[in-house]
Amino acid sequence: NEVRGRIMGILQLNMGFAQLMTMPVAILGQWLTLPVLFPGLALVTLGAILLVLATRRQILRA
Repeated sequence: NEVRGRIMGILQLNMGFAQLMTMPVAILGQWLTLPVLFPGLALVTLGAILLVLATRRQILRA
């Protein structure tokens, strides 16, 4: 039950951050236009994933 409570807390935190990041993305979308913004966000996401995979080898082994 200890681990379950921690995981549920992380889930709630994740949903809160997702809603919090809506405003900056919306502002950037208005400023840059969405056809320019979405590929940029995709590249940033891909870079973050590759960085995590490069630094956390145990994820690849799982």
